[in-house]
Amino acid sequence: LQLTLIAYFLVAAGPYGVEAIVKATGPLYACLGTILLPLLVSIPLSLIFSEMCSLYPQPGSTIMWAQNIVIQQNKKNKLMNVVTRVYANSLFFKAFVANALIPVLISDYVASFWEQATHIVFKLVIAFFAFQLSVYLNYKGLEVVGWSQWVFVALTTTPILIFVVLCFTKFDISALNIQNKPDQLNFGMLFSNMVWQCTGFDQLTNLSGDVKNPNRTYPISLCLTVLLLILTFFLPIFSGSMVQPDFTQWDSGTFATVSLQLPGCESGWLRWWLIAAAMISVLSVLNGQISCCSREIAFNAQVGYIPFGKWIGEVKIINAKEIPLNASLIGALVPVLLLAFSFELLLKMYSFCVAINLMVQMAVYVYTRHGFYGKLSTGFRLPVKMVNSILIVTIPYVCVVLLFVTTEVWALVAFVVVQAGMFTLWGVEILAQKCIQRRLRRITQLVTEIENPEETQESDFQQERTKKLSQGSEDKIQDSNLE
Repeated sequence: LQLTLIAYFLVAAGPYGVEAIVKATGPLYACLGTILLPLLVSIPLSLIFSEMCSLYPQPGSTIMWAQNIVIQQNKKNKLMNVVTRVYANSLFFKAFVANALIPVLISDYVASFWEQATHIVFKLVIAFFAFQLSVYLNYKGLEVVGWSQWVFVALTTTPILIFVVLCFTKFDISALNIQNKPDQLNFGMLFSNMVWQCTGFDQLTNLSGDVKNPNRTYPISLCLTVLLLILTFFLPIFSGSMVQPDFTQWDSGTFATVSLQLPGCESGWLRWWLIAAAMISVLSVLNGQISCCSREIAFNAQVGYIPFGKWIGEVKIINAKEIPLNASLIGALVPVLLLAFSFELLLKMYSFCVAINLMVQMAVYVYTRHGFYGKLSTGFRLPVKMVNSILIVTIPYVCVVLLFVTTEVWALVAFVVVQAGMFTLWGVEILAQKCIQRRLRRITQLVTEIENPEETQESDFQQERTKKLSQGSEDKIQDSNLE
């Protein structure tokens, strides 16, 4: 159950933030999207990551999948090395964007009753307290993170259940009329939002080493998570649309606004509870994300795919558990640089990173699943052949194509800038290491000269003698050539 809760809160943590898809496409398409996308995308991903978590039951990340291909090919495939490094950089960037989304979403919810909440200073204050709490909980270990999710469940799901029940007192499905939609449908927003809400399963691979009996635990937990996702998204939107059929009024925080129209809620008690629940919900997402992305960053740093990995990948032993404290701090501090961006733009950046990551993950999954390591696996395995595996990843690839088609130029620009920056830092690290090694050799030589002057003089004498002998040999050769 702990893994199910962590998975649920890592992937979605409630319907908070999903309201914008109603404004983008209308109530009918929003309801269909909340059912179809989890079924078509989340189920294949949950099965794939369940199988791969059983294959690699150890702390790390999906970078292990690509790394093992490089190992199998004896590191001769330079293209795969580059792809793996680009993939690691993409995971790095995605983690920061995902963490930055949380303070921005909280500020949008608070802005429903206080317009100044969207100011950058308020976002910084939220980020400070949110990241500090998450790092502290992760400092205490994964068990504390898991049990803290129970508290988050009680505080976040109860007001949504009350909201759904009270909405059905005004039962009216006329809002689901196909004509009740904007003139220009924004399916890009629908895909981006639902991808953000439905595709966080890859982060669970970072917890494989901390899960008991992953062969059984992962499939059950992730299937339960998909069911929770569908219920969480569909019911609030469906019921809320009956109370507020005007899609133009829907945006982040609409659930709280609509609650004022419900019987017995005119005083606003449910509104404030929903706002508080939204904050707690996204904090629980951040709690799980920091836990997972810190392990991912630490592992990628340890295997050399992140610049200055020796420091970033360092772990602390706390309560007999390895805690990647430095990586947790990195995951909490760097996202502050992205708080100036809007929620929609951050969502586009995140979706673009997800598209890149899925493209690599699905290809590597098929290769690994039917390769050397897959044949040795004794854990959870789908009874399928390679053709079936390709069919399983087809729908996620369709999702990737749709994300690329609906993305914005800014997301691509941000991705390219981050990749260039990471490769630049990698080059700086290599140059710094060479300079340090050169300095260390020089210092070692000076220390040797000071401590053993006789040996140094003898060594100099030997070098001078060798030089003279070689010079004499060259003179003899020249004389013989002249003769």
